[in-house]
Amino acid sequence: MKKLFYILLAPVVLSLGACNMADDSDYENMANDICDCVNKNTDGISEGMKTAIVDAVNSGKNVETAIQEIAMEDPAQAMKDAEEMMGLEAGMTKCGEDLEKKYENVYSSDTEAEVQKKLVETLKKNKSCAFTYAMYKLGTQMQ
Repeated sequence: MKKLFYILLAPVVLSLGACNMADDSDYENMANDICDCVNKNTDGISEGMKTAIVDAVNSGKNVETAIQEIAMEDPAQAMKDAEEMMGLEAGMTKCGEDLEKKYENVYSSDTEAEVQKKLVETLKKNKSCAFTYAMYKLGTQMQ
C-alpha cells in the first residue's frame, strides 16, 4: 500500500517547484485530485474491503488481520478484491504522471514534508477521501 500511495503523491509534491505560488486552494485541489485518482483506481474493490482497511488503520488494528477477517466472510469477493489490488500500480502510476503534468507550474516555498502534511490534512478532512487517507497512514506506518 505504501508504494501505491507514494507513486501518486511523490510526483505532485515534487512538481511544486515551478512557477505559480501555491495557496490553500491549490493544496485542496491537489488533495482532491489525488483522492479522485485513488477512488477511480480502487472502484473495483468492494466497499466492505475498503471499510475494513479504513477501520483497521484508524483504530490501530492490524490491517492483515482485518483483511483476513473480511475474506473469511466472503471468500469469493475477497479473491476479486485481491485481483483488483494487484492491478492498481499501473493506474496509479498513470494518474500520478497526469497530476504531475497538471501541477507542474505550481510553486511552493514549503519543504516537501510541509507540502505532504498540507495535502494529507486536506485528505483527512474530506470524508470521500477516507480510503486515500487510510492508505497514506498505512504507508507511513510501514516506514
